[in-house]
Amino acid sequence: MAQKKSYTLIRTRMFLYDRPSEEKEITGTLEELTEYFSYTLEVGHSYKSSIPTKPKTIKGLVSAINRAFDIKNGGMTSVELKTA
Repeated sequence: MAQKKSYTLIRTRMFLYDRPSEEKEITGTLEELTEYFSYTLEVGHSYKSSIPTKPKTIKGLVSAINRAFDIKNGGMTSVELKTA
């Protein structure tokens, strides 16, 4: 059985005033990352049904998470795919 591909996402949280931004790396398969961000995806989907809760590709997941964060946190948090 082939091993599933692992991805690393970088979550950046921006703060107001003098607090520095915070970055965190999250690594896992598409399914593991979808589970990790499931609450954010559910919140985004509840406000805008076009945001999928189970995206089929990593690019779709990153897009869905960012659209959900726009709704949930007013754009103060974002996610990007880490490239080698």
